[in-house]
Amino acid sequence: MDLKCLVHRYTLIASFILFFPVAFPSNGWCHEVVGEVTPLMVQTKNTLTLIDNGRNEQALTIAWKIYEDFQSPMRQGTEAGLKTSSARIDKTFGTKLKSSLNSSIKRKNYQELQKELRLLSFFLMLEKFNVLEKTFGKKNANLSAQRTIFWLGRNYFSYLLEPTMGKLDPIEEKRLDRLLDKMLYSLEDGEWNTFKSLRKELENGTIHFFKFPVFGHTFN
Repeated sequence: MDLKCLVHRYTLIASFILFFPVAFPSNGWCHEVVGEVTPLMVQTKNTLTLIDNGRNEQALTIAWKIYEDFQSPMRQGTEAGLKTSSARIDKTFGTKLKSSLNSSIKRKNYQELQKELRLLSFFLMLEKFNVLEKTFGKKNANLSAQRTIFWLGRNYFSYLLEPTMGKLDPIEEKRLDRLLDKMLYSLEDGEWNTFKSLRKELENGTIHFFKFPVFGHTFN
């Protein structure tokens, strides 16, 4: 693992070890993450990794801690938890993630919890891309701000979904990663239709890989 990956990983560990148990990834995967990684993203990743490693009770402990809104020791204010985030996604996309997440935690169904967390991550990515697309063609649109929104969305894929793809199907992982690169280039070139076409391909590839039950759903 290169130095950049190590610095990123251990900066996150140092930031959250005071409050949450941290799950160490079991493989050497690391991909560039630009901009913000929220406390919810960090603890969602820890939960997913713990389940992958069979440490289910520890995963459940973290999931309960971040289900309601919570406070991170390294940031001011309250962080939106799984309940708040999933309720917002339900309202936007017509999903039922709030109830399914709550049910999987209460029933200690770890495999379902893992699936629901990945699905939530997918929709949180799409939520950011929807915000970004609303700026397309606007005279007052700022490219720097657009890039920031893009990376907020891409980080959900790179940080929470791509590691699993990299382990199970590196070829498909690389294909989707390159799609995201092309999306960024089309954003920078102002090619809105190309961006939307590439986004659709990314959505379909991710849905197919994780077998998300959302075929035929409209995301924007």
